[in-house]
Amino acid sequence: MTNARKSKSRERVSGARAWMNAPTGYPVVWSVSLPTRYDSRDTLAVESLQEAIDEAARSNQSLEIDAHLYQYMVDMDFAPAAPPSGVSIAEAGNERLDEQREVHERAAGLVGMTAQSADDIATQRGLYVRVIRPGDAVTADYCATRVNLGIDETDHVRSVYLG
Repeated sequence: MTNARKSKSRERVSGARAWMNAPTGYPVVWSVSLPTRYDSRDTLAVESLQEAIDEAARSNQSLEIDAHLYQYMVDMDFAPAAPPSGVSIAEAGNERLDEQREVHERAAGLVGMTAQSADDIATQRGLYVRVIRPGDAVTADYCATRVNLGIDETDHVRSVYLG
């Protein structure tokens, strides 16, 4: 497991459905969400589809992936063409995924650039940009067509994510 955000007081719900989340930034991070008691979830970063399957199985949950998202996973070489055992494919219902995927693809290559260069290129690509420097206050509002540029102390882009 690469990165886990867990609450020690929450217990995962056995028999529930876990699901995969679309990556929304660079570097690309795939994650699996595991339902917990108290109407919440644990979200874990995973390095492979098998790791997501294993995490769901450890929680006694089935892993369900939207058909649209699964095709994206195949296109990104994260998943094989045929779903492995332990994965069920749900009817495509993620209407926003195509829009997110397009924005995600237009944001490619910005990591490592200076903030100004990345902002200029993203704007030329028709993206709505928000630059976030260390210590900046950031609102929690979500905009599926906005690209957030995470800038480090040297004024270079270290992360790019939608929202």
